[in-house]
Amino acid sequence: VAGEYEVEEVCYACIRGTYKPAFGNASCTTCPENTFTEEDGKTQVDECVCNAGFSKLGNASAVCAQCAIATYKPGLGNEECTGCPDGDRHTTLAQGAIAQEECVCEAGFFNESVLSEECTACAVGTFKAEASHAQCTACAENATTLEEAQVVSLACVCEAGFSGVYFVDLD
Repeated sequence: VAGEYEVEEVCYACIRGTYKPAFGNASCTTCPENTFTEEDGKTQVDECVCNAGFSKLGNASAVCAQCAIATYKPGLGNEECTGCPDGDRHTTLAQGAIAQEECVCEAGFFNESVLSEECTACAVGTFKAEASHAQCTACAENATTLEEAQVVSLACVCEAGFSGVYFVDLD
């Protein structure tokens, strides 16, 4: 029977991640790369859908590709990946994200609370060098930045009335 295979005169449904389109005693075929079937006993290759973190680009016959940076897709299916909230201030650290929790604030921005989806610019006097869930880092005493959303410690400069070589020891 299509969608089943025989072992010792008993036919078993093809397991998830496989399919078998024809009658006969042949083995089930593994779904194409980055795809999986949602149930046992599938009979067609088009019943193999994209894994979490992957989406079909364009038409139904397209291969499944990793979700782009700043997007995610949590489950099996051929739907498009979802963009991270708060527009261009969120990103993901890699392609193929599977959860919104993988969306982090870009360098120079932070979340005011764990529950917040909004990224806020680091205030004057602070910076954040990498995309992450981390808070902004304060410049050293008597130093500040000249603008918000700074992404490097070198943006910290000595305040008026102070001089010296400025650096931040992040260890």
